[in-house]
Amino acid sequence: MDVQPDQSVSLPIPLPSGGQLMLQIAGGAVEEPTTLRIALLDEPTALPQTLHFAGYTFAIDAFQQNGAVDNLIFTQPLILVLTYTDADVAGLDEETLTLHYLDPATNIWQTDGITVVERAPAENRITLALHHLTDFALFTVDNVPTSAAQKIYIPIVARYRWKLVQVDGKIPGTSCLATRCIGQ
Repeated sequence: MDVQPDQSVSLPIPLPSGGQLMLQIAGGAVEEPTTLRIALLDEPTALPQTLHFAGYTFAIDAFQQNGAVDNLIFTQPLILVLTYTDADVAGLDEETLTLHYLDPATNIWQTDGITVVERAPAENRITLALHHLTDFALFTVDNVPTSAAQKIYIPIVARYRWKLVQVDGKIPGTSCLATRCIGQ
């Protein structure tokens, strides 16, 4: 996509799953003519333990005067609207979806320069403001899908006979012997 300093531009990118990336650049966001390229990437190989990959990874690169531009500074953030399908986020908590990038210096997934503008789970959409370009991946903030996170397993401890305890010479409440309970 070619972006002129005085033009607003939107670029829709259909995703294989049926979702869509929509990159919106406001007029004045770049100071000289710039070409932006979006490429879909394979699933990241360095997955963080505290995040769950939500199925999307892509790169946004900038070119000016026929060369790649690293660390391009925008005068206004780019807006990215990511629309996903129910199947893309099955079992994940959509309220925690967020975009990250892998910091090559630290090898840690970061969110610096990425702002969540709106989460709209009912519409399967998240809107983000991007202040820089790099390789991005969509995650939820926990590493356990919601359906599993809502299950709590508690061990069952059973005794064949309960010891009855007397308080002031009386047995209070309910007492159980084996599988029968007797109210007092």
